[in-house]
Amino acid sequence: MAAELQQHVFAQLDRLAGPAGRFALGYSGGGDSHALLLLATDWAKLRGRDLTALIVDHGLRPESADEAALALERAEAAGIPAEVLSWTGEKPQQGIQAAARTARHTLLATACRRLGIAHLLLAHTLDDQAETVWMRLVAGGGWRSLAGMRERSASPVWPQGRGLELIRPVLQVRRAALRQYLDDADSDWIEDPSNLDRRYTRIRIREHLASMEAQGFDPARLAHWAAGLAGIDRAEAEAAGRLALDALKLEPWGAARIERERYARSLPAVRLRLLDALVHALALPGPAPARRHLQRLDQALIGGERVTAARLMGLRWKSRSWLLRDPGSVLGRADLTQDTPGTHTPGNRLAPQAHPDGTATAPPWHPISAQITLESGLEDAIISPLGRDYAGLEERSLLERIPGIARPALLAVRHCNRIIALPGLLGDERVGFDDWVPERFVTRLFAVTPPAWFDSEKVKAAPAETLSP
Repeated sequence: MAAELQQHVFAQLDRLAGPAGRFALGYSGGGDSHALLLLATDWAKLRGRDLTALIVDHGLRPESADEAALALERAEAAGIPAEVLSWTGEKPQQGIQAAARTARHTLLATACRRLGIAHLLLAHTLDDQAETVWMRLVAGGGWRSLAGMRERSASPVWPQGRGLELIRPVLQVRRAALRQYLDDADSDWIEDPSNLDRRYTRIRIREHLASMEAQGFDPARLAHWAAGLAGIDRAEAEAAGRLALDALKLEPWGAARIERERYARSLPAVRLRLLDALVHALALPGPAPARRHLQRLDQALIGGERVTAARLMGLRWKSRSWLLRDPGSVLGRADLTQDTPGTHTPGNRLAPQAHPDGTATAPPWHPISAQITLESGLEDAIISPLGRDYAGLEERSLLERIPGIARPALLAVRHCNRIIALPGLLGDERVGFDDWVPERFVTRLFAVTPPAWFDSEKVKAAPAETLSP
């Protein structure tokens, strides 16, 4: 039994992990993660890989700090370097599980980036997959959500999780098999009392599935169902990827240019999949777009009409269809202040963060999905939308290739009352611009590394490309 489990997990790690040298493991000391720790440790030693255990203390129970310390001891006793990551600050009164999940992934992603790690192992099991599918079914989720968790997926937090891949090598293994493995190895694990708290939906679903299994239902059916839907989801994503290569160009100033006739020839489901990825890449932060909003954008792009939906604007300009950030969302959000992470409005200075080498880095500006780096001497620069009067811009001819309605919302870097940079349009050697939109688009579309045939460079517009009327 133990030998079969080890052989399966080693094969999964070999298949999913690829050539990467360093890995982290999300470790709680519970039965699932402790079993994966022991298995992954043996695999890492055999394959010459480096493994680090990352332990999240959510701070939701008085004993959580002691449990995290015990998990730290267990990981180090297995010969694996480990560290505890603590979720500090006030906790929400509502939606605590969702908030804890976001905090956990943010802490894990931030630690992985600091350690130079691009692959994070998670100990989700077949039972977790079945629970996830059932929960989403009860909640009325669409077929894509019922595809469940993937063996490989991108981190769900952005930009902290940028470039981080989640790997689930025991997603086909029953929870009981992992605990039997630990019993055979005479290795104890930490029992989390939250796993018995019926206030949480997942725990009630777990009990319900256990009752169904006692009456003859096999939870593996749900996992197999999810795997089948995941295959359909991949096929749809690849079709949308081919449409992107054929009809899409991502502008570095923050828009998507679409060849309408090529776009319209594609199937509606494929077009909506493409639009979903574009909303996540281009729009202001917000909830996932509703299908009806994607359909409104879709019909506007085909019909050449102007419409605003899902925090984007669709319009026709110079014989092409365009998707832009809704200018009203960028220019009219008076509720945002400099203290609102990742956002900015015209009247507020986005203060750069100084570094010891004399450079400064502006915090990620989510509406543009980019990182701005300023060299020494530009610490007092202002980063904000261009504005309706284009104040400080000397070379206004640069705007001729931009739809007029989009121009006020362009990202501008001002210094000494002059615009010294418009990312994607006007450069300055002292200003570094890292455009995240293509990466965000590809990550959302494929959920992980794109197929080998997909060349993301081909969906990027040339910086100086001129459009004919």
